[in-house]
Amino acid sequence: FMLTNALQIAGRGDEAEEMLVQAYRSEQPKPTPASTRLLFSLATVRLFSGKFTAAYEAAERLLREARAAQLALLEGWAHDFLGRIDYERDCLGSAADHFAALTERCYTHHRVCAVDGFAGSMFIAAVQGRTRAITEIGDAWRSYEESWSGLPSPIYYSAQARAALLTDDLAAARRWAAAFVAPLTAAPMIWLETSQITRIR
Repeated sequence: FMLTNALQIAGRGDEAEEMLVQAYRSEQPKPTPASTRLLFSLATVRLFSGKFTAAYEAAERLLREARAAQLALLEGWAHDFLGRIDYERDCLGSAADHFAALTERCYTHHRVCAVDGFAGSMFIAAVQGRTRAITEIGDAWRSYEESWSGLPSPIYYSAQARAALLTDDLAAARRWAAAFVAPLTAAPMIWLETSQITRIR
């Protein structure tokens, strides 16, 4: 995973993809913990390369294998990838289903996946003008965050601001942006919600 993601970041995504495809083909029988992790890596490289169709295919296969092998963490990543791609393609019904799968089992999946689930659900509600749903999702998300650290994370607040933008509540979005002073992160800004990008919006 680390090697192929480093290759992708270095502009060698096709090489990384081929390495993962060959390793996946040689893994027999399937599914195994190794084959599902290879699919996870393949979906990641393809997603970050902007190859949405190929990434979606890998994520669908990942979802099937993770379920068969009872690997809940990787099942969560599959829902995360599928939900994010469906959201980008404006397939909101399917995206909502994948994000709901993440929020319903938020303590079973990786924390990043749970956050993407809450954020994605909130953005879909905002796009559809369902203000009550935005509040309900926000309350559930806040409860989840507080169970981890006692306080909501900065992403929780920036997602609220992004939802405000999507519902044309510019005053609320501007209030958050004026108060947000965190510097640019050194990490790749690859997740569904990134505070610095929302501030630019």
